[in-house]
Amino acid sequence: MKAINETRKVAKSAILIMMFLLISKFLGFFRDILIASKFGSGMETDAYFVASTACVFFIGIIGNGLSVTLVPIISGTEESSITKNFIYRFKSLGFITISGKGNKIRYNCKTESGSLKNTDNYISNLLNIIILFALVVSLMTWFGAPLLVKVFAKGFKGNQFILAVELTKIGVPMVFFIACSSIFSGLLQGKEKFNTTAAIGIPYNIVFIIFLLFYSERFGIRGLMIASVFAVSSQFLLQAYSVHKLNYSYKPKLNFKDKDIINTLYIIAPVVIGTMVDKINSIVDKTLASELTKGSISALNYSNRLNSLILNVFVIGITTVIYPMLSKEFSNRNIDSAQSILKKGMNIILLIIIPTTVGIMILSTPIIKLLLERGAFDSNATRMTSLALVFYSIGLIGMSLRNIFNKTFYSFKDTKTPMKNGVLTVIINIILNLILVKTMAHVGLALGTSIAEISGALLLLFNLRRKIGGIGLKYYTVYLGKLGISAGVMGIFVYFLNTFLSNIGSSNILSLIFLILTILSGGIIYLVLCYLLKIEEVKLLVKYIKEFILRKRCL
Repeated sequence: MKAINETRKVAKSAILIMMFLLISKFLGFFRDILIASKFGSGMETDAYFVASTACVFFIGIIGNGLSVTLVPIISGTEESSITKNFIYRFKSLGFITISGKGNKIRYNCKTESGSLKNTDNYISNLLNIIILFALVVSLMTWFGAPLLVKVFAKGFKGNQFILAVELTKIGVPMVFFIACSSIFSGLLQGKEKFNTTAAIGIPYNIVFIIFLLFYSERFGIRGLMIASVFAVSSQFLLQAYSVHKLNYSYKPKLNFKDKDIINTLYIIAPVVIGTMVDKINSIVDKTLASELTKGSISALNYSNRLNSLILNVFVIGITTVIYPMLSKEFSNRNIDSAQSILKKGMNIILLIIIPTTVGIMILSTPIIKLLLERGAFDSNATRMTSLALVFYSIGLIGMSLRNIFNKTFYSFKDTKTPMKNGVLTVIINIILNLILVKTMAHVGLALGTSIAEISGALLLLFNLRRKIGGIGLKYYTVYLGKLGISAGVMGIFVYFLNTFLSNIGSSNILSLIFLILTILSGGIIYLVLCYLLKIEEVKLLVKYIKEFILRKRCL
């Protein structure tokens, strides 16, 4: 009975987390729609996006590394019931078969001195250190704002450059809130309090929405940056309240020589380097785009956010489940089982990403038009953004596979290979961008990034085969062929259906209905073709749905 209650509790928490994430994503979309409507895609929005990047770039990288690193340190060797539940559900669908004894998933990362003797002292010391670091970064950002803007947007001149510098200075307080939030995020997740970290996007987006609906015309783009500061502070306040409920007691402690702090810095180093390398690609795009037609940065920003949404919803979710499973199998030296997990994970990602890429390439214009084209966001902005989205989508497969390959290397404690691959990918990206931007403008930047991501994924695959052996080249030739045929037929159907429906009407309501109908119809055709071509994952999904319906009828 206790086990049943625990399962229900975990399931309820998992559903709540997903609900928070979906609400946050919806509000984020609404926020982007309002920004596009109120400010369009031009000089001011370009300056705002560059200033936002300049403000949070350095502290964001450190903060991400801290929040990721603190989870295993705080949780020690205790297993995560939430993670375990997701893994068991994934296995129950029949997608994965696990060999080896034991079901416990344990974090192997501990501080040098063993388990933390006093979490309050450790967190307080780390918090005080990061606050001092944030103070230094804030001063550097304030006084170095002109230099930062030149780095992130070397093409900005005159009033646009002055505006970007001013906005950067306005946004400096975000540094403190992001720094403290990263500590609290790691602490909460380490204590398995996932609901707060999943919900912080809700107040963040609500602050923006309130400003955009009621105050944007009065305060303009400068008010938008002030709203950004309040939005980030709302995340900090929500997390601070949750940390307070944990009975955390702040200590005025500052010790740079503490062994736990020193070990944390060693652990965080590869995460920080990896995050920084990934950020460089977007910086290169924005820097080169700053010399192009006004609105180029905004077009790249909006299209990249849509791409990131797809990655966050599908790919990151899958790799989050697979990562601890791979770690466990590699730690137990079950190479065959680890290969099986990786193979199934790749299958599911390819099954989702390939038709998604085809769908985006065909429907990019109606998607951008429906979501963003209103107010100051005109038809030219739609054209620029939809073209960028098409060429960014080409790299979705590369981005997805790089994500799962990186997690595979991390699972057997190889962090150097992903870092080297990241550096090489950035070099390829810079070379391609410098070549393609001359003839294709901002679209060339999107294409260069996509080719670099695909190249990085192929290089990682080559290195992975040397580490753990082949994953079945012949198998994937056939598998990709089947997916390609299914996605190709789906794409032809979607193209003609969208063309036919677009001639019937063009109101926002009709456009939304027709877009949903087109996507659903295309998805059904794709799944039917995959089933007929005997794609194992689709057959298992259909079997699971049939069993679920039969159980419901029996009840």
